[in-house]
Amino acid sequence: MLLAFLTELGYGFLRLLANPVFYMAVVFSLVLAFRRIQKERFHFHIRVYDAVSDLYHTFIPGLLAGIILYGLFIGLGFMLNKGVIMVLMAVAFLLCLTFQPRLLSPSLVIFLTAAAVVFLPDWETNFAWLNAWRSDIEAAALPNLFMLMAILTVAEAFFIMMQAKRQPSPRRIMSERGKPIGGFEVKRVWLVPAFLFIPGFGLERLGAWPFFAWEDSFSFMLVPFLIGYEQLQTFDLPKRAVLRDGLRVAMLGFLSLPLAILTSVNEWLIAAFLGMAALCFSRYVLYAIVHKENEEKPAYFTLRNQGLQILAVVPKSPAAEMNVNAGEIIARVNEIPVNSSQQFYEALQANPTFVKLEVIDERGEVRFEQRALYENEHHELGLLFVDDSRIQYQRAEEA
Repeated sequence: MLLAFLTELGYGFLRLLANPVFYMAVVFSLVLAFRRIQKERFHFHIRVYDAVSDLYHTFIPGLLAGIILYGLFIGLGFMLNKGVIMVLMAVAFLLCLTFQPRLLSPSLVIFLTAAAVVFLPDWETNFAWLNAWRSDIEAAALPNLFMLMAILTVAEAFFIMMQAKRQPSPRRIMSERGKPIGGFEVKRVWLVPAFLFIPGFGLERLGAWPFFAWEDSFSFMLVPFLIGYEQLQTFDLPKRAVLRDGLRVAMLGFLSLPLAILTSVNEWLIAAFLGMAALCFSRYVLYAIVHKENEEKPAYFTLRNQGLQILAVVPKSPAAEMNVNAGEIIARVNEIPVNSSQQFYEALQANPTFVKLEVIDERGEVRFEQRALYENEHHELGLLFVDDSRIQYQRAEEA
């Protein structure tokens, strides 16, 4: 039995390598990295983060989440037909071609899959393989799709809270009032490979296990789920704004999960479809809420009458070693008061081998950070500001 189990797991891995969505995740991540670097160079004339960081965020956190889902799905015995999985992967692949991460929310991908399962016409063709695939798409899969949606929505919330706050890309924006403000943009896609049960020959049912399966024999398929997230925020610090987003998404996922379990246990097909529609709608309402907050709430990163607010800190720069953070205010540089980026650069040049900063944190407390400067180091210290006369600003409606 153990040998058969391990053999089926091996076949499951091979099925992953044959799935085009797995390779599309690499392409998607690289496209996001290229576009992000283009925007950073447009706004700041430098690349803030390299492309490797995008690949890391796509694969490493997803693999760790996949291990957790592996235990969950294997323990529950979560089954979907091959035909339904093929529709799910086709929907995900087509949405990937847009290169819009927000369209890869599990709620949208799975709801579109459910809609295809319900409304796909039962046509007969001259191709036996196509007829066999269509006959494998059954509405009975709706409750399990709903449960899959709820679980992956919780996973999406986890990624937003734990990963999306890392390395947000800073932006300079011209507000609707014509004033420069700062913000940050997060575009992430996470690859989460998870094992699903599929009907077939290989393993036999052991009593009630698998619990959410309707066949007596089954095998495994390692399915690459892509989870996307996209957000532009201007009214708060990245870590707080993203955490708030994640908590909202988590609430949707946890509220939906009990209903999804009920629809699966009782085989409530209509309730499952309506539940997926409601969850998908609610998820995109959250995007609309953030957009409205950006319009109505005052910008967090703005020009100040006294001091210069830090928009971002370039990694591996002198500033990154000085314990200064985004949102803090620099009041003095080398004992010289600064109110603009031009004054900041001039104060740095007053002592090219040493820098001392007077920093005001979020709580209004003052501290001093200092460091020696060496040849070939970042001549601007690696700090990015909203105020910079050398750059162009992106209009708010284009951001």
